Amino acid sequence: MSLPEQLRSPGDAGAYIVQSRSVLDNAFRQALAQAGATIVSYIPNNAYLVRASAAIIQELQTNPQVVAALPYEPYFKLKPALLKLAVEQTPLPEETELNVLLFADDRAETLSALEQMGAELLSEYNSPFGPVVKVRPSIYSLASIAALKM
Repeated sequence: MSLPEQLRSPGDAGAYIVQSRSVLDNAFRQALAQAGATIVSYIPNNAYLVRASAAIIQELQTNPQVVAALPYEPYFKLKPALLKLAVEQTPLPEETELNVLLFADDRAETLSALEQMGAELLSEYNSPFGPVVKVRPSIYSLASIAALKM
């Protein structure tokens, strides 16, 4: 898949989509865990979003149960309306508010990065997938926010 450069992970993505050759089962989940990957959520079809390093993903790609292991690119993190703005590198409208889903293990680091980008933290709540923060970002920061390891 050809993705715009500004919506590709700079280096190790830190999160990956790992797809099984067959229906997800305990053996596949165990293979992920034994390699050192942490399951975040299910991704259709027969895949998981996992937290892992590039080295762990390289190891998993040799597992016969794994059909694909792809970086969770910034491109995949954006809703269609935002994706269009990011692809076209269009500034966000003034006073835009974004809901940003964070990985719980990187919450503090991500909040710090958002603050350094000039985002104003408006609120925070927990979801089944991790903390969600509502922010008012700077108008030119959409691709940078999507590129965070969150």
